[in-house]
Amino acid sequence: MGEMGFDILPDGDPQRLQGVVRYEDRPYSSAGFSGELQERGARGVAVHLFSTRGEKLQTVYSGAEGEFAFSLAGLVGERLYVELESRSQVGALSFEVQDARRAEALYRQRSEPFVAAEHALFWRVAAPASSELGAALHIVDVAYDALVMMQRIPLGASPPPLRLRWAPSYTFSCASCFSAELQTISLGGGADDPDEFDDDIILHEIGHYFLSNFSRDSSPGGSHRDRRVIPTLAYTEGAAYFFAAMAHGSPAIVDVSAAGVRFIELDGVSQQGEMREDFRGTSTGNVFGELREEVVAGILWDSFDPASAAEAFDQVQLDTEGMLRLWTDLRAEGLADRGATGVDLPDWLDRALASGVAPLALQRLLDDRAYPLRLVD
Repeated sequence: MGEMGFDILPDGDPQRLQGVVRYEDRPYSSAGFSGELQERGARGVAVHLFSTRGEKLQTVYSGAEGEFAFSLAGLVGERLYVELESRSQVGALSFEVQDARRAEALYRQRSEPFVAAEHALFWRVAAPASSELGAALHIVDVAYDALVMMQRIPLGASPPPLRLRWAPSYTFSCASCFSAELQTISLGGGADDPDEFDDDIILHEIGHYFLSNFSRDSSPGGSHRDRRVIPTLAYTEGAAYFFAAMAHGSPAIVDVSAAGVRFIELDGVSQQGEMREDFRGTSTGNVFGELREEVVAGILWDSFDPASAAEAFDQVQLDTEGMLRLWTDLRAEGLADRGATGVDLPDWLDRALASGVAPLALQRLLDDRAYPLRLVD
């Protein structure tokens, strides 16, 4: 890995420039990173064709395997170069991965200049996991998945572009977090807890972006991991973790750091393979009490996943579009505020009931998590 350059295609069209953008991923499981490297196509990456005078002539976005192509018709004899950057566009949504060390700077790779139509050319970029470009392309690829998923329902007006700021060895006071004011995700790159290859952390923060822009979010923010917190904070954090699980289609949430692996299983709602007493109920026995974000994420996952004979209590089966629509329904004006002041789990449950989910089926999910709300007598 780490190669870059032009290949001459003897049987290709000299008026067509083709190429591919690939990177090395670091696969992981509940045990952490496997230690192996897996080459993948970098999807949705912006690739530009420039003249050597600096004029941008064309822009395309890499496909499912990282492939792209430019037509060079009308450019015969021109000196050109190709440049990719850590930016993408998915429908009306756009995002970019910025170098946190330099204001608004993107990660880029530029080709050597070439003369159009002298040869049929193929430009290959293969970025290793150890490189800054490889990590940035991984972040783009993960974010691309999330934004494609979001496009499965109408989103209305588009927000400002999402920015993801990351740099190797660069830390933020919040570790990794989303700022609704700045429409920016700060993704930690420090040695103690680098998140550039932690897919679930990246997707969790994009979940906050979705909730902030296309649903309603009244979380005050603050520390939330491994503790019971107020209902609005638990709802937002649990919903963002569920968003990550829905995006990659698995109830496993994994965070790898220098201290070890934190593994949450949303289906059984367990941590490191063990059930915890505080993964059920609230601190006061009513909906105003503090609760773990995992209670919220577990109920949302059971509302989403297919009904299973192994879980007789779970007969709710909302698909991805259904879950996204319930979140966007929370934007409606004049909704009753049930539970704590602000958006919390009871408000989401009200939207589920209004969408036609059977009250008894939802009640069984709540009872399984000992969540103290009665939807049926």
